[in-house]
Amino acid sequence: VCWASGIEVALRAISLIVTIDLVGDRLSAATRQQVGEILAASAYWLPRFPSQFSSANNHLVAELAGEYLTGLALGTAPDAARGALLAEARKQILADGAGAEQTPTYAAFSAELIL
Repeated sequence: VCWASGIEVALRAISLIVTIDLVGDRLSAATRQQVGEILAASAYWLPRFPSQFSSANNHLVAELAGEYLTGLALGTAPDAARGALLAEARKQILADGAGAEQTPTYAAFSAELIL
């Protein structure tokens, strides 16, 4: 379910990471194992199917954040994802501080993922 779009995969992975951090000690070992499997599948999927041709590519920011954070959670943080996220951050936030998409909502969304 929801493997058609990288942003969906990334946001699900990030949500699972936050959930495990907050309540992981209350989950069964089997549930934690399932979450680990989902994160591993996400880590495999995200770098292989990046968003392309989005206007300013805030979807790519989400995907790179998901890829990097999933790597951290799995103990395999990819330097390439971190570098790509930083490079994309420079494209998303213009010199005057405005977002590249010229909409406060997308700028806030991208900034939240970058931070």
